Amino acid sequence: MTNQEYRDARAMLGASHSEIAKAFGVNIRTAQGWESGMRNGAPATIPLAIGILMRLACKNPTVRRELGFGKIAVRTPDGV
Repeated sequence: MTNQEYRDARAMLGASHSEIAKAFGVNIRTAQGWESGMRNGAPATIPLAIGILMRLACKNPTVRRELGFGKIAVRTPDGV
């Protein structure tokens, strides 16, 4: 998952950096780094498992619920 794909998925989920960090058990700065592409001055890579779960969460309500995004309605890329 690229940084842009991560950004788009987070936007589709309507999730904050804090919510993403909590769902995946990481520091909020790590979640922010995945989106910006930088972490502590070095390139930030999004772990494969996180990318897969983000994609699944965008498509599957059960996965969203299991990750703690159950009350979040998925938005389309155009914001609807």
